[in-house]
Amino acid sequence: GSLVTIYFDIRSFTDISNSASIEINGLPYASTKRSVGAILHRYVDTLDDGIVAYVDTGLSTVKFLNNTSAGWAGTTYADINSSSAILAGTITYRTV
Repeated sequence: GSLVTIYFDIRSFTDISNSASIEINGLPYASTKRSVGAILHRYVDTLDDGIVAYVDTGLSTVKFLNNTSAGWAGTTYADINSSSAILAGTITYRTV
């Protein structure tokens, strides 16, 4: 088929001071259409704006974005405030 669905449940973060964006790399196919999925999260500082999972057109990477007063920003490891943090969700994207 032309749809890929992934489920993720990310836990046990060890480096919560890193300012790099959290991403899931190495999806099996690149997306041909921008897709967004819902996230369940715990112990992540988002200023109550929530987080979405996002796969952009042409990419094979899930990015995590939160809304800020300046616009969308990548959720970083430094946004995690506990080693017990959770990022879990599902996203489906089109490949053709």
